[in-house]
Amino acid sequence: MGNRHSLRPVFGLFFAAWGAFSAREARAGDAVASAKAPPLAGPAWLQELKGSDTRGGFVSHLSAGFSGGVTPAGTATQAWNLQGDTRKSGADATFRADAAWFYSVADRKATRSSGQAHAMQDWKWADSSWLTFARGEAQYDRFRPWEWRLAGYGGLGYALMDDADWEVIARGGLGGRYDFGTVNEFTPETVIGGSAVGWRIAPNQKVVGEAMAYVGMDEDAPWRFSGKAEWQVTLSQEHKTLLKLGVRDQYESQPPAGQSGHDLHYYMGIGVELQ
Repeated sequence: MGNRHSLRPVFGLFFAAWGAFSAREARAGDAVASAKAPPLAGPAWLQELKGSDTRGGFVSHLSAGFSGGVTPAGTATQAWNLQGDTRKSGADATFRADAAWFYSVADRKATRSSGQAHAMQDWKWADSSWLTFARGEAQYDRFRPWEWRLAGYGGLGYALMDDADWEVIARGGLGGRYDFGTVNEFTPETVIGGSAVGWRIAPNQKVVGEAMAYVGMDEDAPWRFSGKAEWQVTLSQEHKTLLKLGVRDQYESQPPAGQSGHDLHYYMGIGVELQ
């Protein structure tokens, strides 16, 4: 790919949110009432967690803060991070997406420059806990042999828990990834794991996470793991601000010689809810 270190990746996070408002007409002979937004059926956090489409649009968050970690080369880093996520839920389908970027410098040299984005669509089966899903992923890491990675998967999921306090979905499917950079190859994979894991601890606190294993279908093919756990605390309902504390890890079973299979991030940030 030419001089891979000359790339200057820019990861844009665009999250839009809007509310749907309806107008009511008075009965015949009465004056026309002014347009009025319908009230939410319960707290906003409950509608988001249970997948209600009461808002009629996306619920999004954008945050920035400090992070640290250990690179596959064993270098400890202190970095900046920028993250965002969005979700739209309805009776028949749920769409969710997230993106994150981590960057650190030591002695005026970049020691970490990586980003990742995921998008997933769930189609719920009528009167059932089963669902069908499609998932897309994109990754960039300046210090990995593959540098760029694109992946796509599809399969079945099952909602193990789905109530006001818990949301846990198990998934399994097929797909593959294509690596660009020093390594240029396609790898067919199976994907197994639990995603969209949410636990409502209190009205202003929740824990969200994901754990996915990707197993190559070829003989002696490597496998990899991606995990995330994040604690979110609403700081102000009025100003829609929140605190995030979390950890991410990506593991590869066959790393380059002299490197660890783990790529660990821990982070904190202050964010805002957009709607």
